[in-house]
Amino acid sequence: METEAEVLVVGAGPTGLLLAAELALAGVRTVVVERRTHPQRNSRALNLHPRSLELLDQRGLATRFLAAGRTVPGWQFAAPLRTPLDFSALDSSQPHALLLAQSRTEALLEGRARELGVRIHRGHEVTTLEENDDRVEVELRGPNGPVSVRAAYVAGCDGAHSIVRRAAGIAFPGSEESFTAMVGDFATADHTHLDRARQHGILAARNATRLAEHYRSGRLLLAGDAAHTHFPVGAQGLNLGLQDAMNLGWKLAAHIRGWAAPGLLDTYHTERHPVGRAVTEGTEAQTLLVELPLVKRYRRAATLLCELLDTVLGLPETNRYLAGHLSALTTAYPPPTPAAHPLTGRRIPDLRLTLPGGHRTRTYELLHDGHFVLLNLATPTPTPTSTPDLIAPGPIAPDPVTTVHARTTPAQDSGLTALTEVLIRPDGHIAWATETTDPRTLYIERTRTLNHWVR
Repeated sequence: METEAEVLVVGAGPTGLLLAAELALAGVRTVVVERRTHPQRNSRALNLHPRSLELLDQRGLATRFLAAGRTVPGWQFAAPLRTPLDFSALDSSQPHALLLAQSRTEALLEGRARELGVRIHRGHEVTTLEENDDRVEVELRGPNGPVSVRAAYVAGCDGAHSIVRRAAGIAFPGSEESFTAMVGDFATADHTHLDRARQHGILAARNATRLAEHYRSGRLLLAGDAAHTHFPVGAQGLNLGLQDAMNLGWKLAAHIRGWAAPGLLDTYHTERHPVGRAVTEGTEAQTLLVELPLVKRYRRAATLLCELLDTVLGLPETNRYLAGHLSALTTAYPPPTPAAHPLTGRRIPDLRLTLPGGHRTRTYELLHDGHFVLLNLATPTPTPTSTPDLIAPGPIAPDPVTTVHARTTPAQDSGLTALTEVLIRPDGHIAWATETTDPRTLYIERTRTLNHWVR
């Protein structure tokens, strides 16, 4: 086993595997350790949401995931409700949920990580971590005895009982469990009745809800269930963890490679912690609809509430709003300045683009290599003020930004018609957008923006 790594990822669940793949895509030497000796067979989550599918598409992975599962137009917001959430009306290139057992999700992500050179060691449990000025010393217990690993950073993707979180001294406040449910994946003819004689793969699920006070402490970082845990309604924990990984991966890689602007790595906490809080609070509210002691005690009130929610969900605008919120399509990060364009921080849709010469592509295809994309939508051919030379690539920052000149189809550009240029982050969120057509102003804005994101 390796004794040196730039990043040691603790935990080989979906979050840890995707994070490792993102780091490796950026050329970061990454090692994953997992205390379990074999991959998880039981499925703790079944749904991949539209935003998670978009993120996978941004790395060229959506096709293999879609081929392994089954798409559905939506799912029930809570069991007592009759009206399902409808993803099919959402403004997304993936307007559906994907039913895919977590064991298959992990297998696909592990395959991706290994393709990129990630080393994964199972049966290795972290026993101690000691953070120094320039590294983290990690002691593990493996099948052949103790192992010592030195890493520049350690990412804790090791679940609700995270040893990385405890070593970092990060508080994990929240509510204690008040009930336990059973979670299992099964198929029936009428999608209603569970055969009690078949209980293979059924797991206990508890409604304890906790959120780490910080997602970063020096060289130790948290993602997935190590940062937030809640009752598993709608597989929101799985999707939240995947989105954590996509946010953290490129930032940590940029920091290690030396081209990150000052403070970039700290934005992982400032961007993702509010999202984690919103999800944990939302799942607590959803859980109230299925918490049997409360439902039994307030049966009449619970019935009326469900009838009201069914009526509200039957309104297309309300259904679309809630579906967009739960699927994370509406997640937007704070803009760097109050004067930023209103689209700054929002996700970029998967626009169909026409390049000079007539070649067709999509915005998500442009993100496959994990770089920033500077998309010029106004100039049909390159000009001296819109070239990648605005960033001088060096040995530690080879081509961190890809410049593309293209036209969009007006009917499907999702409100981007007026934009002349947009900078897209590696995780598919808009870093900067402008509508200016003045070449000098455009040059100044662009240069200021690139200096903010890339050193």
